Amino acid sequence: MILINLLPEERRPVERTPLPRFLTYVAGVLVACLQISVLLSYHMSKIPDAKQSIETAKKAREEQKKIADEVDAIDKEIQRLGNIRKTLGDLESDRVCWGRILDRLCDSVPDNLWLVSLSIQRQGGGESLGAAEVRRYTIKMTGMALGDTDAEARRNVTDFIRNLTKNFKARDAASIVLGSPPGSPPKQDYDPVLGVRAVEPYLHFITKREVMIPEIKGKPSHKKDAMEFATDMTLETIPYSEKAQLEHKTASPKS
Repeated sequence: MILINLLPEERRPVERTPLPRFLTYVAGVLVACLQISVLLSYHMSKIPDAKQSIETAKKAREEQKKIADEVDAIDKEIQRLGNIRKTLGDLESDRVCWGRILDRLCDSVPDNLWLVSLSIQRQGGGESLGAAEVRRYTIKMTGMALGDTDAEARRNVTDFIRNLTKNFKARDAASIVLGSPPGSPPKQDYDPVLGVRAVEPYLHFITKREVMIPEIKGKPSHKKDAMEFATDMTLETIPYSEKAQLEHKTASPKS
């Protein structure tokens, strides 16, 4: 059945939106406004802040990469300089003044004694110290000594050994002896003129034998008793670092 409202327009009841539906509309509008405000805040504040943080992080990363590259370059330079230092130490350890050594050998030979053979041998298995390794060389010598008596000939050999010990000790005023740790054998004197440290010569044998003296200045040739001997002496270099330490210690008293 159709209902007809016959009341005049002004007396008819006003149609209103039901309260639940109205509240639903209001809630929807509030949610929409909230979403719009969140989106606006992200676009106006959060996103620019995030972009700024990203840019700052990129710049910091570039700075760190630059610093890392500089550190790598410094490490490579340190390694290169270390290799150069080791090479210089090896060259310094290999530098031996053989001319001066032979001069001192000649100065050590007394009258009525001569060397029959002389050889210089490099010893293997050098001891590593500092930037370089110690080089050891053995000078092997054989010779003859004459004298009016056996005792005089033996004395000439003894003088030769004594002269070697004297001439290959450090004669430079700037040379010093490095202190050795407790319990270790003391080091020999280092001679900065020769660039080596000498070990005491060792006499292997001395024997009596007969030699033929050739004719000299009208004097007929004749046989004479002589002393044959063999001796050796070890020379060792020292690393560049130890030489620098010696120079520092010798320079300290002057300062």
